[in-house]
Amino acid sequence: MYFILQSFLFVSCTYLGFLLSKKDKNIYFWMMVIIYTLIEGLRFGRGIDYNVYVYVYDNVERFGEYSSSESFIFNALCLLLTKLGMPYQALIMVCSFILAFCGFTFLRRYRECLVFSVPLFIMLSLSAENLFRWYTGFSFILMALLSYLDGRKKWFFFFLFIACGIHPALLLIVPVFWYCLHRGEKILLNPWLAFGIYIIFSAVWDNSIMLRFTKLLPFLLGNSEHYSGYSDNAEMWLTSSNRNEYKIGFITIIRLIISFPFYLFVGKKLVETKPKLTPYYNMLVLGIVSYPVVHIELANRYNQLLVFFECVIGAYCYLYVIRQKIKTHMVVAILSILLVCGHIVRIIRKTTMGSKWETMYIWEADGLRTVPIKYWEK
Repeated sequence: MYFILQSFLFVSCTYLGFLLSKKDKNIYFWMMVIIYTLIEGLRFGRGIDYNVYVYVYDNVERFGEYSSSESFIFNALCLLLTKLGMPYQALIMVCSFILAFCGFTFLRRYRECLVFSVPLFIMLSLSAENLFRWYTGFSFILMALLSYLDGRKKWFFFFLFIACGIHPALLLIVPVFWYCLHRGEKILLNPWLAFGIYIIFSAVWDNSIMLRFTKLLPFLLGNSEHYSGYSDNAEMWLTSSNRNEYKIGFITIIRLIISFPFYLFVGKKLVETKPKLTPYYNMLVLGIVSYPVVHIELANRYNQLLVFFECVIGAYCYLYVIRQKIKTHMVVAILSILLVCGHIVRIIRKTTMGSKWETMYIWEADGLRTVPIKYWEK
């Protein structure tokens, strides 16, 4: 069932994105939102966070409050749903809807490349299955970016307020987005320089470097009850000593070798013709340069938000080489597009080789509220 529904999500939303790129009809937009909300919102046991927040939701239902006062908007959302008598899965549905609505609204602004941006969005948002609160907050950052570019500064700050009220840790990435927006049409790094830094960083990076910041994390988060677990175990979270050796799949390696250089170099030519896309290009460049640290959990969360703008820049790069009929770049573009199909391969592997707990929907849970704890302790 997982393979069928996930494949349907990928193919149907891509097709609807194509239709929307041709005719700006609300019916296509809402069909994408509904399909994404249902298929992702009805997933059971979507990573460890799904199981952790069951107890958070129960606490809100019993005591009317969430343990983290900083996440007052997330707390209010949980409280509203519990007052309405809604089960925990309703929270997952709402968060999936918010991500779909804000994500597709953001991409709709750049309608001409939706046939490429939508499948990239589906692929890149896969992490939202686990980090659903993180991505729910990020959804409002996407709305804030659109507001800033439209000159609606009050709405920009309003959406940032909502985002940080859902997940306060997003406040740390806001200055990066602000800086990229403030630079306007100025390219942050020459693509050759960025590519050189990326290669060097990949070759020399060692997690032990992060040990230097173990005293800084408690300083930043020590007063937060909810994040005290991070500050009390700073070395573990900053170096990922609590995780098995991080392994990057073959398809991902090929994608990094081909797609990232493609985005850096073709992306520069792209923003010269479409300078308003420069802030997104700069965000993606920062994501590419910092990509070698993704095996550190905390760093990975922030890196995902920067690499997310592959949805726009990557999509426009494909469209650019097709329109310009650049043969050498066309080959790379075709290879990159084919690598997106690695998402389907990943679904197949997860279905055939992964645990059943990773691919279940609520009607397959047989009355369970969480994945058995023994699965996470293995």
